[in-house]
Amino acid sequence: MTLKKLTLLFLSLLMVSAIPAESRKRAAATAGEEEIKESVVTGILSPKAKVKAASRKFGACYLRDYAAPMTAVRLIISDGRYREVQAGRGVLVSSGFTQNAAKFFWDDPGANGSFRFADIFITEALHPSENKILPSLSVPFESGSEGLEQMNTGYSDCFRLAVLDKKRSLELFSPLNIKRINDFEYSFGEDGDVDGGHCSTVIFKSKENISWEKTRIKCSGRLFIDKDGFIRKIETQNLEDRYSGFIRQDTRESDIVTPYTLSITYSVANGRLYASSIRQSLRWSQDGIENSGAFHYYAETNPYRMPFKYRYSTETCIDFGTPADIAGKGPQLAEAGIVSQPAAYNNIVLCDSPDYSYWRRTLAHYIDIEKLEHDTGMSWEELCRMAESRQAREEAAALGRPDMDEERIREYKCFTESVRELFLDIYQFSYTK
Repeated sequence: MTLKKLTLLFLSLLMVSAIPAESRKRAAATAGEEEIKESVVTGILSPKAKVKAASRKFGACYLRDYAAPMTAVRLIISDGRYREVQAGRGVLVSSGFTQNAAKFFWDDPGANGSFRFADIFITEALHPSENKILPSLSVPFESGSEGLEQMNTGYSDCFRLAVLDKKRSLELFSPLNIKRINDFEYSFGEDGDVDGGHCSTVIFKSKENISWEKTRIKCSGRLFIDKDGFIRKIETQNLEDRYSGFIRQDTRESDIVTPYTLSITYSVANGRLYASSIRQSLRWSQDGIENSGAFHYYAETNPYRMPFKYRYSTETCIDFGTPADIAGKGPQLAEAGIVSQPAAYNNIVLCDSPDYSYWRRTLAHYIDIEKLEHDTGMSWEELCRMAESRQAREEAAALGRPDMDEERIREYKCFTESVRELFLDIYQFSYTK
């Protein structure tokens, strides 16, 4: 080191030592405080900002076109007793994903997705207070009946997965869509886990002053956001969906007579999001509701008359397998009837050759089979025969429709075989796996 550099170093050390020790401590503490403040400002987002970032990622990273294996189970319960089992195994196709809502639900190209079943298991519906098969699958509401009285006079028992409609409404009008962020209030909740992964939680609630002219849903719930900023789960309580149902009830406020919870779980494959499961628990209750004939919101049509008296409830579970690319699969999808109007929309679900051993294994993951046998007073073999009886009634009811004939019925039955072949073609394994 040169003499000049040594001299400058010596002078700088003298200057530092001349500063009082207390002053040096204060300077160091101030610098530390500024560093901490900077990290707080840049490292912590408000709950609304966190949701905004996550919803932007949700829209950008959701799979646009895919097909996924689907297992759906819906249980109809009266006062804690199983009255009916509805189950299907098939393929769901989600294509052209968008978060731009059509004016009406039926014009929405992404509504519900298209699905067909490879196999189904639907038992006869039993009377709520005795193990006797209900004589009719549905009874029209009495002319002139209004409000809660309608539910006491009519009913409709069909295998319709309305939870898929609600999923679509949440994609469009909940905080999953960045365009709807300002319709809700936010706060942080306790952290939680989704599929074994740690997530931060944000509580959301529709703003009190939001009008039906500005939104199509109202609800409260929680969003679970993982460390990578992906929304991994949305939970809602008493979602009032006027996009897929009660579409023309634009301004009237209502009371909900089917309190329920709905949750959708998402998984990530190759950096892309897709729905991996849906769960809904619903019951009929008029606690605190006056039977005044006013507008009452219900998330499902009652499966039998007088649902409040008989304490009806339903449990719906849908699980989706790993998605597959459907590029180039148009002919197979068309043959399986998946690109046409979903069978669930016209309430016709037919299957020519159910695999009852498969259903015995599968339903054991969703339901207590021993309790089912006890509640219905039937063995598994008798329940299978009851499923065959239900299929015969479904076919007879379909033939009574003006738009159906024998040829159309055969076409519906052929769809199940085509979907089974589709499984092998897309996933290289049988639907029974």
